Amino acid sequence: MKYGSPDLKFEIGADDSGTSMVDLSEYVDTINELNIEAPLQEGHGFGHAWVKQLWSKIKQCNPVTVEGFYDDSPGGPHETLNAIGEVRPVSITWGGSKKSSFDAVITNYSRTPSRGELTRYSCTLTPSGAVEEV
Repeated sequence: MKYGSPDLKFEIGADDSGTSMVDLSEYVDTINELNIEAPLQEGHGFGHAWVKQLWSKIKQCNPVTVEGFYDDSPGGPHETLNAIGEVRPVSITWGGSKKSSFDAVITNYSRTPSRGELTRYSCTLTPSGAVEEV
């Protein structure tokens, strides 16, 4: 089945406990990507003519950036995402029941005013630990 932006749900913990998740879907209009990688390292020796890549046996998820219009309503993005350095659980439901969940450090929160336009916000979430896919 195919899904679009109306099917996406973005939630983040109100605090680090994960007992109370805040649905910010209505405040998010851009998510850069959820990019999971297997870091490699060069494993060839002297005298080899070709580079050999070895998997480091670990995985990592690149930072996820969410953006939207700045809103300081209670429970909105400013209240929830303006917590630099805190670790929060994050959950992205892609549509149907497919969900990606991970803990992330809030590493950046910015507001970008522009003349003649509504102010926007941007928040960078740096995953820490495993990304669970269900």
